[in-house]
Amino acid sequence: MVTEHTIHRDYCPSCKKHVEPVVPDAMPNATLGHHVVALSSWFHYGLGITISQVRDILGSHLHTQITAGGLLDGWGRLSDALLPWYEQIAREALAAAVLHADETGWRVDGDTYWLWCFTDPRCCY
Repeated sequence: MVTEHTIHRDYCPSCKKHVEPVVPDAMPNATLGHHVVALSSWFHYGLGITISQVRDILGSHLHTQITAGGLLDGWGRLSDALLPWYEQIAREALAAAVLHADETGWRVDGDTYWLWCFTDPRCCY
């Protein structure tokens, strides 16, 4: 199901600003909704699908044009929104009495990168 919101922006003579209603299905000043941003970020970062392929998948199923810049903007907003939660998980991990650790390495353009994971029964960082 695709939902389109038409947002009417008006000028407020009292505060001398353009004002518009809050849309609960999207982050402020966003053109993509929460579900599209979450799904597309999982495609790209979780499954390793290229941005071009993500655009093709969403364009095919949603019958709309999504630009690479629109995706990157949405993912940046998602990152900003999730950062406090990520930092809370880090604090919980640091406060744990015992942590289990794991690392996975992989090569990118000849350089080795590492993904570290620290867990206890309550959190995974």
